[in-house]
Amino acid sequence: MKHDLNSGWTVSSDGREPVGVTLPHDAMIYERRTPRAPSGPASGYYPGNVYTYRTDIDAPAEWADKHVSVIFEGVYRHSTVMLNGVVVGTRPSGYAEFTVDLDSALRPGLKNELVVLVDNSGQPNTRWYSGSGLYRRVCLLVEGPTRFAPDGVQFRTRAVGAIASVEVEVDVIDDDGQPTDVEVELGRDGISVAKGGVRTTDGHAYIPLEVEAPELWSADTPILYALTVRASRDGVTLAERTERVGIRTVSADARRGLLVNGESTLLRGGCLHHDNGVLGAATFRDAEYRRVRILKELGFNAIRAGHNPLSRDLLDACDEIGMFVMDELTDVWFKPKSTFDSGRDFRAWWRRDLESMVVKDRNHASVILYSIGNENGETATAEGVDFARRMVAACHDLDPTRLVTAGVNPFLNALASAGIGLLNMGGDESEDPSARAARSMEDAPKLASSTLINHLMNVLSERILTYPRLPRFDSSTKDVFAALDIAGYNYGTGQYELHARRYPDRVMVGTETNPKDIVKNWNLVTEHPFLIGDFMWTAWDYLGEAGIGSYTYGKDRVGLIKPFPWLAADCGAVDLIGEVTAAGLLAAAAWGKTEPAILSRPPQYVGLKKVPTNWRGTDAIASWSWSEDVGRKTEVIVYSAADAVELFLNGRSLGQKPAGPGHGCTAVFPVHYEPGELVAVSYTGSVEVGRSSLRSAADGVRLDLSVDREVLSAGEQDLAFVRVSLADGEGTVVPLSGVAVAASVTGAGTLAGFGSADARARHGFVNGLSSTFNGRALAVIRSGADAGEVTLTVVSDGYGRASIRLSVENDAVQEDRRR
Repeated sequence: MKHDLNSGWTVSSDGREPVGVTLPHDAMIYERRTPRAPSGPASGYYPGNVYTYRTDIDAPAEWADKHVSVIFEGVYRHSTVMLNGVVVGTRPSGYAEFTVDLDSALRPGLKNELVVLVDNSGQPNTRWYSGSGLYRRVCLLVEGPTRFAPDGVQFRTRAVGAIASVEVEVDVIDDDGQPTDVEVELGRDGISVAKGGVRTTDGHAYIPLEVEAPELWSADTPILYALTVRASRDGVTLAERTERVGIRTVSADARRGLLVNGESTLLRGGCLHHDNGVLGAATFRDAEYRRVRILKELGFNAIRAGHNPLSRDLLDACDEIGMFVMDELTDVWFKPKSTFDSGRDFRAWWRRDLESMVVKDRNHASVILYSIGNENGETATAEGVDFARRMVAACHDLDPTRLVTAGVNPFLNALASAGIGLLNMGGDESEDPSARAARSMEDAPKLASSTLINHLMNVLSERILTYPRLPRFDSSTKDVFAALDIAGYNYGTGQYELHARRYPDRVMVGTETNPKDIVKNWNLVTEHPFLIGDFMWTAWDYLGEAGIGSYTYGKDRVGLIKPFPWLAADCGAVDLIGEVTAAGLLAAAAWGKTEPAILSRPPQYVGLKKVPTNWRGTDAIASWSWSEDVGRKTEVIVYSAADAVELFLNGRSLGQKPAGPGHGCTAVFPVHYEPGELVAVSYTGSVEVGRSSLRSAADGVRLDLSVDREVLSAGEQDLAFVRVSLADGEGTVVPLSGVAVAASVTGAGTLAGFGSADARARHGFVNGLSSTFNGRALAVIRSGADAGEVTLTVVSDGYGRASIRLSVENDAVQEDRRR
């Protein structure tokens, strides 16, 4: 039986008194940001630390005959697990899920102390905000002598049609060594659709099933079945497990592209880091579902993990809501990209980390691709290609039903093949990290920068897309691409058509591309069967890589890498708090949305010199409320897949301009700001196919709160997301930035996070203080342990105060209401 082990923990660091916490818990988000943080902009100027987590396990005496283990879904990083002072497990990776056997140190009938030591003090160790500590859930597993192996139930679809051929493979552990009966049942909505069973004497069971008139899973039809597996002896059930599975097949070839259930499928994708904005790295189920819902509504049908395995909760959301997934193993192989990263652990741990990802993923219908790495310059070398082959073979061995790719950067590989290791800190990876750090700072502070490749790509801009046509860009990637099922190109769009002619059997995917190029890139996807999709960087803004998507203007101009207090990347189709950006609206148009999306540039920036970035196409926002800028020149930008758009200001036509894929789905109108209403009308031929409007806010702007749910479940795991806005009486938001706001929560809940999408926010997210950005902020309420009412109150500087009250109920009360 699985029990949550998320309550009753304490955490301490730096000799401070332990404080009580409930998991998931990100310790880094509570650290004080400083411009002297060793990881600098990579982590958003958050420092690392060493943390000690403790909890007690009351073990009944009957557990003497049980097998007891703990599942850690994610611990960042270098964790050591101790039970009653005995080391029972370790894991260097901060992203791999792992299970620790407690039997050797457990004291049945007594209270047992579980301690997890977490060492995230070696900085920098990643190129983005990592978080620290037990940032994902922890579960206690108590099982009998006969039990299923961890992730020992595999569901596979062999063929689909009028009858689907599926199979279930089960691994049973039996301490007594006796024959075991294994039965499986597949059902939907309480109705059984297939059953089977077999007796196993060696612990391994293979059970084929046939499903008549199957309802198939895809991103458009996310239909799930309940798979129940039982192990029994003499009619007595000894172990039982139920999982949600989908019936679907996936394959690809260069002539037909990606086939899901035999149907041609194009991936409208975006990359996704693991943090969740104001919550830091703490992984909550409600937050993961919220992200997937927002991205799905925007038009995405695929997510690429960037650049570590996604959480179980996010995969559940993708299964249920309908989102294809490319899960990714790691950013670092054996050549490090930052001083203390996982490069030194790769050789010893890659197989176990890869197995952890695959066995977690293989029953999730949403997962169709595994990626074995991201921008690893080693793939330009014979040793790296050999590692790629070994990892692909391991993926196929663990899961023969999915395809394998990697995010290969042709520019990086070309440089690596010439002996220029831009991302390599230099030296032997076995060298002491502190010595390597000191030497790298002394000998090569600029060339050693893990962000230099991004800087070069930004400076070279459009030229980077033409360089891959040079011979070295082919010779340095052809061997690794031959090792993969799907060739993944990071910023390699200039190679697609050339390589298709040279390698007619190669299937390709844009694993990482610039969001401003989405229309051009999507045109390529729709034109060429060998190109199965495009993943823009990025689907959702994230912490760390501070300011790579931020524009800076006039005298305040700074380069790609931003100084303190920048903390977020400031790039994404969705911003840090879940609001759709210009990049997201452009993507929707690229994917065929004809209803026009209207944006305008803040007049104060029009005409100023700016530092551009490849990761942002415009500073325009969806607003027409510039009350202090009447008469000033601005630009109105309209996105639409339709042939043309016409813009009206207060009823006057400002003309019609071409749009659609041939014109970047973009029409730009120079306008002098006057308050009122903008209306855009889109046309295909002479027929109107869409209409939308923006209006200026009226007087009486005030603080406004809106929440995504009104009832939470007790137990400290449910979240409510409250949008905080400065708006008029009709709800029109005024894009005011820098307005101080303070949030507090009373009653049966806590404030899990509070902040805005401002990439330069100074307040952090844990003290209830923030300032608005473009008129908005976000408060996240976490349910308490017990039922009751919880109240959020937000006070603004000059715009009043507002409160919202929610109910926190136990499961029994909610079940009664549903009845």
